[in-house]
Amino acid sequence: SPLRSDNSRPAPFRFNQPGYAVGGPVYIPKLLESTREKLFFFASQEWLIFRQEKTGTATVPTEAMARGDFSELLSPTNSFFGRTRAVNDPLAGAPFPGNIIPASRLSANGVGILKSYPLPVAGFLQGTDNWIKTRPNPRDSRKDSIRVDYYLNQKNRLNFSGTHFTYHEDDPFAPTGPLDRANSRWDRPNMTGMIGFTSTLSPTKVNELSVSGANDVVRIGIFPQDGQPLYLRGQYGINFPYIVSGQKRIQDRIPQVTISGFATVDGSTRPTSSSGPIYALNDNFTWIKNSAHTLKFGVSLEQAQQNNNDQIGIQNGVISFLDAGNPRSSGVAVANLALGNFDNYIER
Repeated sequence: SPLRSDNSRPAPFRFNQPGYAVGGPVYIPKLLESTREKLFFFASQEWLIFRQEKTGTATVPTEAMARGDFSELLSPTNSFFGRTRAVNDPLAGAPFPGNIIPASRLSANGVGILKSYPLPVAGFLQGTDNWIKTRPNPRDSRKDSIRVDYYLNQKNRLNFSGTHFTYHEDDPFAPTGPLDRANSRWDRPNMTGMIGFTSTLSPTKVNELSVSGANDVVRIGIFPQDGQPLYLRGQYGINFPYIVSGQKRIQDRIPQVTISGFATVDGSTRPTSSSGPIYALNDNFTWIKNSAHTLKFGVSLEQAQQNNNDQIGIQNGVISFLDAGNPRSSGVAVANLALGNFDNYIER
């Protein structure tokens, strides 16, 4: 990074793992004295706390390109291609003078998409990458556990156990690429619970019955960067109408755009959510016939679900710009974007 605040130090990282556990008999003098040898408990909590940063690099268009000025591509040492690239006028069949597209020929939406890219970072060049950004990437998790055992008598024991696990993470970059126009805020509460009943029917026969439930919940949101929702398309001047209107999680969202030689810009599909509840009933019977033979019988019933509430990126529009393919191609994909001459568009 050319920024002194970044290159003068190692990447920050802090990790903490506090926790505690407590257990023993449940005993309250004069109130629960009889439970001292019957009722037992165990409880624990554990945290994982990560404080770190994440750095993304990418090849992005310049501010001049958003004005239709591609003159820098006439240099044989330009950082994007390392050779001269002429931008052809598809109407005239010859290069635009000076590789500059007249303002009257520019596509308003094409210019808007170019403006949705972050600007190159002065002084940074790594291969063709001319943009670098470091943002916080915190992660936190917590696990709560509890277990209670109650001995009804010498032959029968009732127990309950449960866990609750939470996970939170802010990923500052888009899922489809290294840019920071969209991001992900993860929230994953997971929980399990089980009630069991163990019976010693005889010295050689034991039955174990349990009923359990669990749920894996995933919630992925999107949040503003530096107080601004960078994923909204209207702020860049993108206003093309959707082919399929309505039923979109967020109406005003940057489409997913791929340009040959450049990073993908994407407004993401967040927020999304899913859950996977599981319920089970198990019964196991163990019979020790003799020192050489043990028989086991059992039954297991389970119901498992997967419930998704997602939006696919195609709802926002997926656009690709290639060097060749469109009969009105300029020969340079990023210039085709400025002209509004795309190769493929998908939406549903």
